[in-house]
Amino acid sequence: MKRRRSERKNFDCNAKIFISRESKPLNIRIKDISLSGIRVIIAGRLIKKDTPVNIILNIRDREISCKGKIAWVLTISFGVGNLPLFDAGIEFKDIDKDDFNFFKDFVTNIKENGQNIQ
Repeated sequence: MKRRRSERKNFDCNAKIFISRESKPLNIRIKDISLSGIRVIIAGRLIKKDTPVNIILNIRDREISCKGKIAWVLTISFGVGNLPLFDAGIEFKDIDKDDFNFFKDFVTNIKENGQNIQ
């Protein structure tokens, strides 16, 4: 049984990803977060496992940009307008050291209910 590298914490917010070689971002909804990645909901677009992505997170008025890859994808339902909804995991692959330290502090201080300690 494979163990997670870091603990997941509930966290609900919007973010954006760019799929390699595409200039238009895709809006996503983060459902949980950890130091090694995020679980997201993607509406209307299936992104295959192992697809490289660029992620943009806005946390406490700081934009954090990092590279990642789609680790897994599941179809979960159909949303508004019959758009398919996908539950996906994105594994972080490359993040600036200063951004990671800020991110680590932020994630470490998220309470169990998904609310952040100010």
